[in-house]
Amino acid sequence: MLRVGLVGYGYWGPNYARLLRESERAVLTWCCDLSSAALTAAKQPDPAIKTTPHLDELLEAPDCDAVIVIVPTSRHYLVAKRVIEAGKHLLVEKPLADERTSAQFAQAAEARWDDADGRSLIASTGTPRR
Repeated sequence: MLRVGLVGYGYWGPNYARLLRESERAVLTWCCDLSSAALTAAKQPDPAIKTTPHLDELLEAPDCDAVIVIVPTSRHYLVAKRVIEAGKHLLVEKPLADERTSAQFAQAAEARWDDADGRSLIASTGTPRR
């Protein structure tokens, strides 16, 4: 079972959370958002979800294998780069990056496809089924 963390629980966060609840292959274990109201909302359907306003806490969590980034596009690169550096699988809400950061994003991802343990990481972009 893939253990997933969400970074950002604004407009699209509840859709990804719902899809994870419906999945037989993944489970939502973490939610990170700067808004305390968003973190409270994330726990409503499942009080067992761990919440934090601190990205580092989610990235260091041993019970989080993959991260879905659902923050404003201008922040995609900054957050996704940290996820890749932490050795987590990554899904970024589209668009993957804006024009200014797309080359930086590609370089960061290319440099980190295999983590220190030699396991291949997966990075992708997409939108949830609505």
